[in-house]
Formats: sequence, C-alpha cells, structure tokens
Amino acid sequence: MSNAVTIPVPATIPVRFQQVTAPRPQSVYVNGSRTDVPKTNAQGEPLYGFEATVNCELLGGTVGSVRVSTPLAELPAVEFGQVLTLANPTLTIRNNRDGYDLGVSIEAAGIADDQPTAGRRQGSSND
Repeated sequence: MSNAVTIPVPATIPVRFQQVTAPRPQSVYVNGSRTDVPKTNAQGEPLYGFEATVNCELLGGTVGSVRVSTPLAELPAVEFGQVLTLANPTLTIRNNRDGYDLGVSIEAAGIADDQPTAGRRQGSSND
C-alpha cells in the first residue's frame, strides 16, 4: 500500500539543493515495469531526475537522498559548496512500507533565477 501527500511549496520558502547525481531522462512505469514513454510534467515537457541533498523548512532542515525532477537535461555548473534553488517546487512525501519508510521527491519547473553564491570566508573578496 502506498500513501502519499503532495504539497506545493510557497514561494516564500526556498528549496535549496546540492546535486548528487547527473540528471537522467525519466520514464513512465506501468504495473511496476518501465516503458519507453518519457515521463512529462503538466506542460508536456520531458522530465529528468537526479538525486540531491535538499534543504527546506517544510522538511525540517536538510534531507539527503531526495529525488528531484525538472525539465532540465543539464543543471548549471556550480563551485564547491554552492547551492541552487528550485523554481516552483512541489514536494511529495510517500509512505511505502507499512508506515516505516518515507520517500521524499520534488518536482520543479527548473532553477530559480536568483541563485545564492558559495559561502565566502571572512575577509575574502571577489574584487
């Protein structure tokens, strides 16, 4: 039995992430078997999935092993320690195994325009 709750994340709550794996095309599954049909979002765009460490208030802080889906085949290059923010994310939390295991996934429109920069050490400058 699979129970799930899907929550649109308000724009006032940023969902920041650090990519762990490269984006890969997602497929539709039928009766537990993968098909050759690409999974798409509500706009009909093919989705690409990757694993990430995510930081979000709704999750109570930082959570590892979150599956993120976006229509982006490639993500922007980032420097070590830099995080990206998702645009228009929707959070899904699934309870898959008799109430013991929770799976977290996020679908987003892409990457937000205003990205945070990597943290600077005190006294450093980018001039």
